[in-house]
Amino acid sequence: MTAGRLSQRQRTFALFLNLGVAWVVHRYISGQWMISGNTSDGWIVAIAAYWILALISSPYFRPPKDSLANGIGALIALTTISAASAIAPSSLLLVVKIIGIILSVIVVLFAILAISAFSHHRESKLSTFSFRFSNELGRGEILFTPVVLISAFGGYAADPMAALSIMVLWTFTITTGISEFILRIPLEFLKSPKKKNSTGFLGMVERFDNPGLVRVLLSGSASWDTKGVCFLELPDRSQLLAVPLFEHPALEGRIGTAHLAGSVPEYIPGVRELEVRAYDGSESRETLIGGLSGLGEKAHLIGVIVEGSHIAAIRFEATEDKLSKGQIVCIQSNSKLVYYQITDAVTGEETLANQVHGRRIATAIQLGEFISDRGFIRYDWVPQMNSCVFLVQSDLKFHYSPSASQCSFGMLPGTACDVYADINEIVHYHAAVLGVTGTGKTELSLDLIRAAVSQGCKVVCVDFTGEYAKRLADLNPTNLGLTADLGKTYEEAIFAVETGTYGAGPEKAALKSFVDKIRPLIEEQVSSYLDGDCSLAILELAEITNTKATLRTTELYLSSFMAWAKAHRRQKRILLVLEEAHTIVPETGGSGMDFETKWVVDRIGQIALQGRKYGIGLLIVSQRTALVSKTILSQCNTFFAFCLVDQTSLNFLTSVLTAEYVSGIPNVQPLELIAYGRAISSQRPLMVQRRFDDAKVLASAQLDAQKIGRPNEAE
Repeated sequence: MTAGRLSQRQRTFALFLNLGVAWVVHRYISGQWMISGNTSDGWIVAIAAYWILALISSPYFRPPKDSLANGIGALIALTTISAASAIAPSSLLLVVKIIGIILSVIVVLFAILAISAFSHHRESKLSTFSFRFSNELGRGEILFTPVVLISAFGGYAADPMAALSIMVLWTFTITTGISEFILRIPLEFLKSPKKKNSTGFLGMVERFDNPGLVRVLLSGSASWDTKGVCFLELPDRSQLLAVPLFEHPALEGRIGTAHLAGSVPEYIPGVRELEVRAYDGSESRETLIGGLSGLGEKAHLIGVIVEGSHIAAIRFEATEDKLSKGQIVCIQSNSKLVYYQITDAVTGEETLANQVHGRRIATAIQLGEFISDRGFIRYDWVPQMNSCVFLVQSDLKFHYSPSASQCSFGMLPGTACDVYADINEIVHYHAAVLGVTGTGKTELSLDLIRAAVSQGCKVVCVDFTGEYAKRLADLNPTNLGLTADLGKTYEEAIFAVETGTYGAGPEKAALKSFVDKIRPLIEEQVSSYLDGDCSLAILELAEITNTKATLRTTELYLSSFMAWAKAHRRQKRILLVLEEAHTIVPETGGSGMDFETKWVVDRIGQIALQGRKYGIGLLIVSQRTALVSKTILSQCNTFFAFCLVDQTSLNFLTSVLTAEYVSGIPNVQPLELIAYGRAISSQRPLMVQRRFDDAKVLASAQLDAQKIGRPNEAE
């Protein structure tokens, strides 16, 4: 039986007509008006319960809750009705009763499971299966049939005509209905297509998804204009405006979904209860969406919040095709604009009018409210269900005035909004630039170095690649490092220790003597640079090929910087940039390093960690995060994460970023990165798009060409 086209008032009227017909039939077959609790009257109780659930509860009482109500009602009726009878088939009726009880119990259990599963994750296999199972088997025509059978054939065993009359009434009830079938005939006659079209008739309300959404059973000839506005009338005679979002086909016709957008300014006569019509009044779609968004008439509605959203991230059903990862969206919550960034999207299902329709569910991580002098600030509450989601337009600019120590290093994808990093915070609290080769981490590091130099910082680049000296040549950097002769002597002294006699006593003494000799030279280089006017120094050890010699030389220079900083506490801001950090501060656990080399690495780490107290900051740059000392990485308070694919790196970043961002890092494209920490103008992670720069591409290509050309030049 379906009564989807009747209003609630008409459904109530049909219920009383049906009960009247059933009461007359009861009087005819039983000879009395009173309804007793005997088996012979169980059929009328079952029919009454079925009609109440089918007519009064719909469309507000939807599955699986109606399945739960049907199951409980049938279970109560079956456990109280008696299948014993004077006729021979009483054993068969007992079997029917047992089967009915078992089926009712199963439906009740699966309905409870569906309700519980839906509240957590509607797209899971468990929730989908339990919902469909309880929905299909929990229909009243299935669960109440055993009650009617037992009552008809058990209570009227001696009167076959009475039993037949009950079964005919029940069959007619579950197939076409009685009063509702009669009521629909004049209603369909009165609703001529010409009248509907001339008044902009679109359809009838199928159900409300509180708050905010209305589902409309569309008329066969109606056009669901997703660029227009519609309105509807409620049972209390109030009228509401709505903006159509999307539609999908269903067995009963087409189902249109719209979002309520306020009251009709002036009452429109001639509209019936729960009827939906096109609106051509003074309120335009742009005006209504602008009011919902708080962004004005340029707001672009792209979806609505669905179940599973929480404070840190929202899930929304996308109504647009042209969306992509990284785009900024926003909602209005408690009169505040809260911004989010799209990080992922999946497909899902939703059941409407007992049918499933596919949908796309996007996930967006909260950025928060935007405060002009602070950037993005966390918003500590979850948005309302079915709230509208709006795309931030590309021409929207956040009114942010960066401080002198902040530099732009990219923009929010799909917008013209810059994202800033604070050099002071990087120096004071350390930072790391992580990513595989070719993603843009070196270019970002160079930009941060230039910004630090412009802020008066003393920047020291420990670079064994030779790239920084060439790319930063315009800053006239000071070159630090040992001469070729000293470097060779140092390598030979370390090699002698490694290959000397047991204990290598004399060789170690010679090595210590050499270190004591070069230490004053290194300290003089460091002091001369820090006391001078030059802001940039490059420490290259191209003449040294021995890894241990490289580490020990680096330790000597960093120790000298540390000693100077202690003696001149915070007189200078010093930024140490460790390019290819996995070769300078490698992870020592389980690496097979000898004791002395491990001591050197630990000493470098200790210098890096303690240097913050004396004005020494650290910028780690590495493509192999798994091999960098986690002790040092864990002290970094700002991270710039380009594409990373190894699980060790991703596991480490999970403790820094949200899981939603970390899961997407392997798919981050070149010139894209995730930025988070004290130096970033946001309290939550941001996906940032770097600007493409032809000059940087050319400079990098020329440097690569020089590297390739070196063998030919040697020839």
